[in-house]
Amino acid sequence: MSFGSTYTTKDISVSGEKGSVTIANDKIVVRKFENGKQEVVKEIDAVWKDFGVTNEVQAWAKSLENGKQDERQSPEQALADLELLEGMLVSGDNGGAVQNLSLQI
Repeated sequence: MSFGSTYTTKDISVSGEKGSVTIANDKIVVRKFENGKQEVVKEIDAVWKDFGVTNEVQAWAKSLENGKQDERQSPEQALADLELLEGMLVSGDNGGAVQNLSLQI
């Protein structure tokens, strides 16, 4: 991702030991890695307006103007978001096992 640089792209790739998911050029590609080979399991056409950064910065700027924090940008919501990401990664590492999340708002 390139939100912190002058290079502009909307590519994201997440890889693990058994495969990867890549979002690039308005396409989502799921690949499986097995026996030293990779295989495309699924391709999905997707149109991405943005990755939410524009909306998030606008909400932050509005909260500065109003002097009131946007609840979606609270520390508690950030912690809940991190818990969700961690839960997805732990679930994937355990064959898709259900995870109990306690911090979701």
